[in-house]
Amino acid sequence: MTTTTATTATAAPGGLYTRPWAVLLLFVLAHVLMRLSVSTALELDEAEQMVWSQHLALGYGVQPPLYTWLQWGFNLVFGPSLLSLILLKQSLLAGTYVLLWLAARHQGLGLRGAWWAAASLLLFPVVGWMAVRDLTHTVLLLFCTAWLYWALVRHIARPRPAGFVVLGVALAVGMLAKYSFALIAAALLGAALLAPDSRRALLARGWWLAPLVALTLLMPHASWALTHGDMIGQRMAGKLHQAAPAASAVWTRLTGLLELARTLLLSVLLWMLVAALAFGRQWFRHARLGAPGASTAQAGQATSPGVRLLAAYLLLVVLALLALVLVTGTSSLKVRWVEPMLILLPTAAFLWRPDLQDQPGGGRRFVTGVLCVAILGLVMAAARPAYNLYKNRPDDVNLDTAMLAQALRQAGYDGRSPIVITRLALGGSMRLYFPHAPVLACPHLSHGATQRDCSTVLETLNAQGSGWLLLQDKDEDAALSASAALAFASPTQRVQKTLALPYRAAFNPSSFTLARTHRVWLLWQPPRTSGPADPPA
Repeated sequence: MTTTTATTATAAPGGLYTRPWAVLLLFVLAHVLMRLSVSTALELDEAEQMVWSQHLALGYGVQPPLYTWLQWGFNLVFGPSLLSLILLKQSLLAGTYVLLWLAARHQGLGLRGAWWAAASLLLFPVVGWMAVRDLTHTVLLLFCTAWLYWALVRHIARPRPAGFVVLGVALAVGMLAKYSFALIAAALLGAALLAPDSRRALLARGWWLAPLVALTLLMPHASWALTHGDMIGQRMAGKLHQAAPAASAVWTRLTGLLELARTLLLSVLLWMLVAALAFGRQWFRHARLGAPGASTAQAGQATSPGVRLLAAYLLLVVLALLALVLVTGTSSLKVRWVEPMLILLPTAAFLWRPDLQDQPGGGRRFVTGVLCVAILGLVMAAARPAYNLYKNRPDDVNLDTAMLAQALRQAGYDGRSPIVITRLALGGSMRLYFPHAPVLACPHLSHGATQRDCSTVLETLNAQGSGWLLLQDKDEDAALSASAALAFASPTQRVQKTLALPYRAAFNPSSFTLARTHRVWLLWQPPRTSGPADPPA
């Protein structure tokens, strides 16, 4: 496939387009400051990463390990902190924008078109809203999708052995990010194999380097995944199959098809609305060779290799999702699972209509729409804790984790002994306050917990002569009964308390009054030889 020539706009692009890196830096900075200002408590995905990233492992449960490896590295540089969590996510999102911009430029779009293609990410709910609130592995999947597309178009334009190595690394990294990347990679490579030029590039001399590099990098985790296949399969099946047990196969598949249609529509609806309002009927005034005012260059863009590649990719993605529903009976498809497969749609649309770059008015409207959505996402994310508190439905972000940490110090906790937790949100937040204390989740490989799992952890710690702190939600199903937990603690040394933690609002903690609090039961067993306690924060 040859690289097309960028369309020349009638007016020179302004600073917004010529300095995209400055815009991106401001965008990242705004998100970092917003999250730091809202709360020091952690969302579920954030807490999970703070717990799992204490050590390197080949697997951490149902998700591949790459995001946790990266978080481990960021923790080494910035410490186990909220800042470390935010910087990793924002770095991946920034990388996604950059790769989409570079790929669009390489495919022939000008400064305007490439900016629109990359900025369109903000019009996908998974980026403009969900990633602002939480999400981890999905953010990495977005980055890997953009990386594979960029690596593919570069290799097709100039086939060489080094390109196959980059493709192999991109394939391995994507599979280590999220298992659903396999569908994205299969669709994108399959689309490239359908066209003669791109097929020759993928089958050029040295093609074997791509699978060799990918398999070599994947082999360690693959060996771990094979030994934990039952656990991974059960968790994934539970997420995908949510129809009533008594439902017929026909009804289950009909439900799945309706869910798929709804998910696809919700994924792209906002982008379609903003693009339609910005450019109006220009989307449908397709220039044809021989039509009044149509240039040869414009006519050729409609069937350019880049358009054909992405059109085939999107078609294969939809067909694969249809097959998933019809063959397996999948009845639950969440937007955050599907959207990473669709982020190349704006690039395809602007490649299809490169003449839109010659319309400054439409471009200004599109940019205005994108910026409004971006600002709205930030404002909603900042206001969500206060809004939830106002509605009397506070979440983990509203929990006063600083008060909990102080209460643990007052109970005598030394800040270094292992913290045994049955709920990831508590454990992740406590690691921010006690970075030298190991946080042990029971059981290790799932969100749930059983009495046997927790009992085994406490028994092991006692055998080692270590002190330990057990934290357990009082108002939820207890993973370990109080009597069972107390049996592992010394009657003369142990400290047990039930804490009533108030929920608080971001920015103005005194503005709301709640009828309820979050109750946490703690059991502190000092070590046989206590060391000096952490100084108060």
